[in-house]
Formats: sequence, C-alpha cells, structure tokens
Amino acid sequence: MDNSSRRIRFKTKDNVVLESSVAAMTKSPTVRDYLINTGGEPDSGEIYLENISARAMRIIIKWCEEHIDYPCIENSDDPMGKPTPTEFDRELLKVGNDLLHELLCACVFLELYGLMDQGSRCVSSQMRGLDVKQMRRFLGIPSDSESEDENEPGPSNGRRR
Repeated sequence: MDNSSRRIRFKTKDNVVLESSVAAMTKSPTVRDYLINTGGEPDSGEIYLENISARAMRIIIKWCEEHIDYPCIENSDDPMGKPTPTEFDRELLKVGNDLLHELLCACVFLELYGLMDQGSRCVSSQMRGLDVKQMRRFLGIPSDSESEDENEPGPSNGRRR
C-alpha cells in the first residue's frame, strides 16, 4: 500500500483521535522520523500527541493535506523556502489568538516550518501599527510599571518596608 492511501491516526492531548493520510503528514519531519523508527506503524495504532490539542491538530491536518504536493521546508531559517500565503492559508488561519498560539507551538514540535511561517505572518500582521503598550498587552507581557510594582517592598507582595 502506498503512502497516498495509507492512513495514520493521532490521539491529541484532549483524547480525540484524528486521522490523515501518511503522505500528507510526512510533511512533518517529526512524524516522518517516528514512522521510520517504528517501521511505518505506531505501536498502539495511533501516535499520541501529549502537547497538541484536537483543534490545533485539525488545522495542521487540513494544512498538510492541502499542501501535500508542495516541497517540505526543512529549515525555518531558509527565506527562499517560504511560500507565499495562499487564500486557503489566510482563511485557515483566521482563528483566535489562543488557538493561533497553540498552533504555532504545535508547529514547532512537528517541525512544520511552512505553517509556522504562515502563522507568524498572521501574528505580525495583527501587531502592525500597535504601539509598545498595545504590543505588550497583545503578547501578554507585563508593563515595566507592573513588574516594578511586584518588586517594590510592601504589603501587596508579602514583604515589609
């Protein structure tokens, strides 16, 4: 049986089982290496992804299946290997910031640099035009005054003056 008709199953951290073609999921060097090391079949019939949610994995599977005929980007630092986003990519990544963050973390784990690049572009376009205070809020970074308040001695942080 060739890779285009073979199927692979993933069990996500929220115990949802999702399925995709082996050909699509070997876009991920992590999955490809796992299959090579296990002789092509996961021991339990499915690959357990303890750090990836079902909602992020659904997006990853759709992206891999859509880009099955595109060459893999093996190196995140190769600017020549980064494809221009398609309309499919833009629509697929119209998600909330929490899911986009989950997706980017999953892409790092699965080494899906093409999707990671597309997600990073979404984040950068959302941040375009923001001032420093707005960027800190967007990224969840405490402001300098908040971190200074935490370091000040006083009753609010359990230290005495």
